[in-house]
Amino acid sequence: MSFHNVRLPTQISYGSLGGPGFKTSVITAGSGKEQRNQEWARSRAEYDLKYGIQTEEEMHAVIKFFYARRARAYSFRFKDWGDYKVVEQNIGILSDGGEEEFQLFKRYEDDASTYDRVLSKIVDGTVLGVKKNGVELDPEDWSLDYDTGIFTFTGSGTGGDVISIDYFEFDVPVRFDIDSLPVSWDNFNQNSISSIPVIEVHPDEEVVT
Repeated sequence: MSFHNVRLPTQISYGSLGGPGFKTSVITAGSGKEQRNQEWARSRAEYDLKYGIQTEEEMHAVIKFFYARRARAYSFRFKDWGDYKVVEQNIGILSDGGEEEFQLFKRYEDDASTYDRVLSKIVDGTVLGVKKNGVELDPEDWSLDYDTGIFTFTGSGTGGDVISIDYFEFDVPVRFDIDSLPVSWDNFNQNSISSIPVIEVHPDEEVVT
C-alpha cells in the first residue's frame, strides 16, 4: 500500500469530526456478567471531513484531493486538531552511548495504565529542545526521519543517558474510506454531503511514494 507525503488542507481538518478508536468484543452471559476481549492492540482513529467543509471552494479542494489520492488507494497526512503535539517527553534511554535509534511516540497515562502511541508522520520544523539529560544537544548530534518518526542519536554519551524532546507536532496517516464522493450541488450546504470518512492507517503497512 502507498502513502503520498501530502497533507489535507488544515482549514478542512480543523472542523472535522472524529478521534481515536479501538475494537473490543464483549460477550454478555445470561447472568449479566461480561467477558471483554481487546482485539486491537493499537488505536485506529476515524474522522469525517463533512463537518470541516464550510464553503464551495473547500468542497472543490476536497474533490481535487480525492482525485489525487485515487479515493482509497493512497494514504496521506491529516492534522487532528484535538491531538497533534507532544510536550516535554522522554523518547529513549541510551543503551551503550553509541549511535542509537528511537521510534517517536506519545505517551498517554493515568494512575491505572499507560498507552504509547507510535508516531510516524512528524511535522518538519516543529521539533524544539532535543536534550540529553536535560542539556540541549547540538543539531549535528541527532537526526530525524520526518516520514517514519525514527530519531537517530549520533552524538557522544553513555549508557543510561536520557534523550528527551521539549516539543514537536505530528500528523496522522489516513486514507479515504470511500471510493465515490457523494455531493449534491443543487443547494450547497452542510446537508448536501452525506459523509466523507477517512480512517487511520498503520505506518508499518505503508510505503512512501
